Amino acid sequence: MKRGSYLLAIVACLLAMTVTIQDADARTLTFTAKRCGTAAVDSADLNDDPGITVHSFVENGTLTSATQTPLPERWEGIQYSCNGHVATLSLMTGTYTFASGVCRFKDKKGASIMANVTSAGNKVEFQFRNGTGGWAGVTGTAKGSGSMPFGGTGQSCSTLHFRINTP
Repeated sequence: MKRGSYLLAIVACLLAMTVTIQDADARTLTFTAKRCGTAAVDSADLNDDPGITVHSFVENGTLTSATQTPLPERWEGIQYSCNGHVATLSLMTGTYTFASGVCRFKDKKGASIMANVTSAGNKVEFQFRNGTGGWAGVTGTAKGSGSMPFGGTGQSCSTLHFRINTP
Protein backbone atom coordinates (compact mmCIF):
# COMPACT_ATOMS: atom_id res chain seq x y z
CA MET A 1 0.00 0.00 0.00
CA LYS A 2 1.13 3.49 -0.67
CA ARG A 3 1.64 6.04 2.04
CA GLY A 4 -1.47 8.02 0.95
CA SER A 5 -3.63 4.89 1.28
CA TYR A 6 -2.41 4.31 4.85
CA LEU A 7 -3.12 7.91 5.75
CA LEU A 8 -6.60 7.70 4.22
CA ALA A 9 -7.34 4.49 6.16
CA ILE A 10 -6.23 6.09 9.44
CA VAL A 11 -8.40 9.17 8.84
CA ALA A 12 -11.40 6.92 8.02
CA CYS A 13 -10.90 4.97 11.26
CA LEU A 14 -10.65 8.15 13.33
CA LEU A 15 -13.85 9.52 11.75
CA ALA A 16 -15.68 6.27 12.44
CA MET A 17 -14.55 6.33 16.08
CA THR A 18 -15.68 9.96 16.44
CA VAL A 19 -19.16 9.18 15.09
CA THR A 20 -19.41 6.14 17.40
CA ILE A 21 -18.39 8.18 20.45
CA GLN A 22 -20.90 10.94 19.63
CA ASP A 23 -23.70 8.37 19.20
CA ALA A 24 -22.72 6.72 22.50
CA ASP A 25 -23.12 10.07 24.28
CA ALA A 26 -26.66 10.62 22.94
CA ARG A 27 -29.51 9.16 25.01
CA THR A 28 -33.12 8.41 24.30
CA LEU A 29 -35.47 8.50 27.27
CA THR A 30 -38.88 6.86 27.05
CA PHE A 31 -41.39 7.25 29.86
CA THR A 32 -45.07 7.80 30.58
CA ALA A 33 -46.26 10.89 32.43
CA LYS A 34 -49.55 12.26 33.66
CA ARG A 35 -50.33 15.77 32.41
CA CYS A 36 -52.77 17.60 34.71
CA GLY A 37 -53.78 21.13 33.95
CA THR A 38 -56.32 23.89 33.92
CA ALA A 39 -57.44 25.38 30.65
CA ALA A 40 -59.28 28.55 29.75
CA VAL A 41 -60.75 29.17 26.32
CA ASP A 42 -61.55 32.75 25.34
CA SER A 43 -65.20 32.94 24.32
CA ALA A 44 -64.50 35.59 21.64
CA ASP A 45 -64.65 34.08 18.15
CA LEU A 46 -61.64 35.26 16.15
CA ASN A 47 -63.28 34.49 12.80
CA ASP A 48 -66.31 35.97 11.05
CA ASP A 49 -67.21 32.91 8.93
CA PRO A 50 -70.37 31.23 10.33
CA GLY A 51 -69.00 27.76 9.48
CA ILE A 52 -65.71 28.28 11.30
CA THR A 53 -65.07 29.27 14.89
CA VAL A 54 -61.61 30.05 16.25
CA HIS A 55 -60.92 30.64 19.94
CA SER A 56 -57.65 31.24 21.76
CA PHE A 57 -56.71 29.14 24.77
CA VAL A 58 -54.24 29.04 27.66
CA GLU A 59 -53.47 25.85 29.54
CA ASN A 60 -51.21 25.55 32.59
CA GLY A 61 -50.32 22.40 34.45
CA THR A 62 -47.82 19.94 35.85
CA LEU A 63 -46.27 16.63 34.79
CA THR A 64 -46.13 13.79 37.32
CA SER A 65 -45.48 10.09 37.04
CA ALA A 66 -48.33 8.00 35.64
CA THR A 67 -46.92 4.88 37.33
CA GLN A 68 -45.24 3.87 40.61
CA THR A 69 -41.85 4.77 39.10
CA PRO A 70 -40.83 8.45 39.34
CA LEU A 71 -40.22 10.35 36.12
CA PRO A 72 -36.59 10.51 34.94
CA GLU A 73 -34.27 13.22 36.19
CA ARG A 74 -35.89 16.65 36.25
CA TRP A 75 -39.16 15.76 34.48
CA GLU A 76 -41.00 15.07 37.77
CA GLY A 77 -43.11 18.07 38.71
CA ILE A 78 -42.15 20.11 35.64
CA GLN A 79 -44.59 22.98 35.02
CA TYR A 80 -46.00 23.69 31.57
CA SER A 81 -47.82 26.59 29.97
CA CYS A 82 -49.43 26.40 26.51
CA ASN A 83 -50.97 29.10 24.35
CA GLY A 84 -52.78 28.47 21.10
CA HIS A 85 -56.00 28.34 19.11
CA VAL A 86 -58.89 25.90 18.88
CA ALA A 87 -60.78 25.81 15.57
CA THR A 88 -64.08 24.14 14.80
CA LEU A 89 -65.16 23.66 11.19
CA SER A 90 -68.80 22.90 10.45
CA LEU A 91 -68.85 20.93 7.23
CA MET A 92 -71.59 19.06 5.40
CA THR A 93 -69.89 15.84 6.52
CA GLY A 94 -69.83 16.85 10.18
CA THR A 95 -67.93 18.96 12.65
CA TYR A 96 -64.13 18.85 12.91
CA THR A 97 -62.27 20.39 15.86
CA PHE A 98 -58.51 20.75 16.15
CA ALA A 99 -56.02 22.82 18.13
CA SER A 100 -52.43 23.96 17.83
CA GLY A 101 -50.11 26.03 19.94
CA VAL A 102 -46.77 26.49 21.61
CA CYS A 103 -45.85 25.21 25.08
CA ARG A 104 -43.04 25.89 27.50
CA PHE A 105 -42.07 23.19 30.00
CA LYS A 106 -40.12 24.74 32.87
CA ASP A 107 -38.14 22.76 35.45
CA LYS A 108 -37.56 23.60 39.11
CA LYS A 109 -34.22 25.28 38.27
CA GLY A 110 -35.89 27.68 35.81
CA ALA A 111 -34.56 26.14 32.59
CA SER A 112 -37.16 25.41 29.93
CA ILE A 113 -37.85 23.38 26.81
CA MET A 114 -40.21 24.50 24.05
CA ALA A 115 -42.74 22.33 22.21
CA ASN A 116 -45.22 22.71 19.40
CA VAL A 117 -48.53 21.07 20.27
CA THR A 118 -51.33 19.81 18.02
CA SER A 119 -54.48 17.89 18.76
CA ALA A 120 -57.44 16.50 16.87
CA GLY A 121 -59.79 13.57 17.35
CA ASN A 122 -58.95 13.10 21.05
CA LYS A 123 -55.21 12.75 20.32
CA VAL A 124 -52.54 15.19 21.36
CA GLU A 125 -48.89 15.43 20.29
CA PHE A 126 -46.04 17.59 21.54
CA GLN A 127 -42.92 18.11 19.37
CA PHE A 128 -40.01 19.24 21.56
CA ARG A 129 -37.66 21.58 19.73
CA ASN A 130 -34.88 22.77 22.06
CA GLY A 131 -34.43 24.54 25.33
CA THR A 132 -32.37 26.62 27.70
CA GLY A 133 -29.75 25.52 30.21
CA GLY A 134 -29.63 21.75 30.57
CA TRP A 135 -32.40 21.40 27.99
CA ALA A 136 -30.21 22.75 25.15
CA GLY A 137 -30.29 20.32 22.23
CA VAL A 138 -33.15 18.21 23.60
CA THR A 139 -35.69 17.02 21.01
CA GLY A 140 -38.45 14.46 20.94
CA THR A 141 -42.18 13.83 21.17
CA ALA A 142 -44.93 13.16 23.66
CA LYS A 143 -48.16 11.57 22.42
CA GLY A 144 -51.36 10.60 24.13
CA SER A 145 -55.09 10.81 24.34
CA GLY A 146 -56.89 14.00 25.23
CA SER A 147 -57.12 17.36 23.61
CA MET A 148 -55.65 20.85 23.75
CA PRO A 149 -57.05 22.41 25.72
CA PHE A 150 -58.85 19.74 27.74
CA GLY A 151 -62.17 20.16 25.95
CA GLY A 152 -62.70 23.77 27.07
CA THR A 153 -62.49 25.61 30.34
CA GLY A 154 -61.80 23.36 33.31
CA GLN A 155 -59.36 20.91 34.86
CA SER A 156 -58.38 17.49 33.61
CA CYS A 157 -55.56 14.93 33.35
CA SER A 158 -54.33 12.70 30.53
CA THR A 159 -51.47 10.29 29.95
CA LEU A 160 -48.57 11.11 27.62
CA HIS A 161 -45.93 8.73 26.24
CA PHE A 162 -42.58 10.54 25.89
CA ARG A 163 -39.64 9.77 23.61
CA ILE A 164 -36.95 12.35 24.34
CA ASN A 165 -33.52 12.58 22.71
CA THR A 166 -30.80 14.25 24.76
CA PRO A 167 -27.43 15.33 23.38
